[in-house]
Amino acid sequence: MYIFKNIVKYLILTGLSVLLYFLSRHNYLLFHNIVEMYSIIIAAGIFIVSWNSRSHSENNNLVLLGIAYVFIGIIDFFHVLSYKGMNIFTDYDFYANQLWVGARIIESLSLLVFVMPGFRKVKISYHVVFMFYSAITFIFFLSVFLWKIFPICFVAGVGQTPFKIISEYVICIILLISLIIIIRTRHRYDKALFNQISASIIFTILSEFSFTLYTDNYGVTNVIGHLFKVLSFYLIYKSVIVNTLKRPFDILFRELKETQMILQTAMDQSSAGIAIAKAPGGSLQYVNNAGLMIRGGARDEIVSEIGLDRYVESWRMFSLEGVPMKREEVPLARAIMYGEINSSEFIIRKTEGDDRIVLANAAPIKNEMNEITAGIVVFQDITERKQADEKIRKLLEEKEIILKEVHHRIKNNMNTITSLLSIQAEDQDDPITKNVLLDAAGRVQSMKILYDKLYCSENISEMSLHEYLPYLIQEIVSVFPRGGSVKIITRIEDIILNVRMLSPLGIIINELITNSIKYAFIGRNNGQITVTASRRGDKICITYEDDGPGIPDGIDFENSTGFGMQLVSMLVGQINGTVTIERDSGTRFLIEFDQLM
Repeated sequence: MYIFKNIVKYLILTGLSVLLYFLSRHNYLLFHNIVEMYSIIIAAGIFIVSWNSRSHSENNNLVLLGIAYVFIGIIDFFHVLSYKGMNIFTDYDFYANQLWVGARIIESLSLLVFVMPGFRKVKISYHVVFMFYSAITFIFFLSVFLWKIFPICFVAGVGQTPFKIISEYVICIILLISLIIIIRTRHRYDKALFNQISASIIFTILSEFSFTLYTDNYGVTNVIGHLFKVLSFYLIYKSVIVNTLKRPFDILFRELKETQMILQTAMDQSSAGIAIAKAPGGSLQYVNNAGLMIRGGARDEIVSEIGLDRYVESWRMFSLEGVPMKREEVPLARAIMYGEINSSEFIIRKTEGDDRIVLANAAPIKNEMNEITAGIVVFQDITERKQADEKIRKLLEEKEIILKEVHHRIKNNMNTITSLLSIQAEDQDDPITKNVLLDAAGRVQSMKILYDKLYCSENISEMSLHEYLPYLIQEIVSVFPRGGSVKIITRIEDIILNVRMLSPLGIIINELITNSIKYAFIGRNNGQITVTASRRGDKICITYEDDGPGIPDGIDFENSTGFGMQLVSMLVGQINGTVTIERDSGTRFLIEFDQLM
């Protein structure tokens, strides 16, 4: 079919050429006017097409070439008006030959610039180029019509002047150079553009060569030259049309088609259901495979001309409570009716006894005038997820009940141990044994307080010293009969510590308080204990002090025989800390350790 079209096209071109030739033999002036006006219209068309499509043209040089050809067409128009026999310019018969040479020089140089590789990278304003060609054309007209300084190109009875013939050869050489350049740089051009520009240059060379041979403005070689010019202009026009209009739009439509196919495939293969309905009636236009599986049923049954009023009935939609939905509650309907982007969870009854819970997100589709043209909804079957969530919720509730029971029993056990130790201590006559049992009860008490605090906290892995220590200190002091007479001062910063550090710290504080109440306030009705906790650079510093007489100089952590001091030293080492004793104005313990352990 393609070959047949080409044969028909070439036959038509050949027939027109023969017809024009015979017309030139019958009435040359009419032939000349038809051929030149055709070329002028082509030149104007090249400019109009390239100029108005410059915003999406892939080749800026074609726009520049279009600007050149509009001015070539203007000169050719005056060439027609001034041709011998038109009797418009009566002061001189051969302006047409001069105008011809000027137009062809501009054309050949423009084609040379067009094909030069370096020029393609130069960014030039189209308006600047337009002004440049305007100036050149205006000066050229002045040199021909007003100043009359342009060289004579034809002499009656003699023929073409040497200047005219040499100019034609120079034009041919410029065009030949252009042809060589475009052949050597053909990889830079689209194949169709390369073929058309190359052929146009070849026909222009043939045309110019023909014009070197005539001696009569109405001669046969003149006719042949004009026919070659027609072909040349036709090919230039076709190259501009193909590359500035047809080809970009072909590419655009191909890309749109490819994009449409990508989107169609993405929607068809999506694991989520997708449905599109047309506004304002809401008739369904598309439902993908996932949507059909969620709803159940044949495509023809589901994707039908149902409107907004039949969504609930056709898709068997129910609220999570099992109540049939209203039209205004359907996400897709809301998107079409109110232009809302909305989401909702509801039930689609696939079959009786098979309810599918779906999460739907709907949005309107609007045109450039912000009018709603359609609506789209993306919906997922979340039935299994909902069932899993419900199972997890029930397991968490059961775990919460079990944990409460475990916590309750642990707390009771700790209370029982504390009570047993306290009762056992009361039954002892030996003071040493009694103190040992009470000390053990105090240590269990400190651990119980930590456990209580953690159990009441949302975070069971860490706690603030500000929340833990003041309460612990008050509880420990209240255990002792003389605790009410001891003044407690605490300055505790909000320092978060891990449980692995809080537990030994609680026992350390318990030992120090127990030691103070037992030995620091003997013979006194009152006393004072001060506990501070603060950050010092990367370290946590806890200071414990009382206002008693102080620990004797000979007692420290190295040589103490008391279990309490040994326990404090061991627990400080457990948290990778250090402890020092100061004995001025009572006893002060300085404990330092890193916050992270």
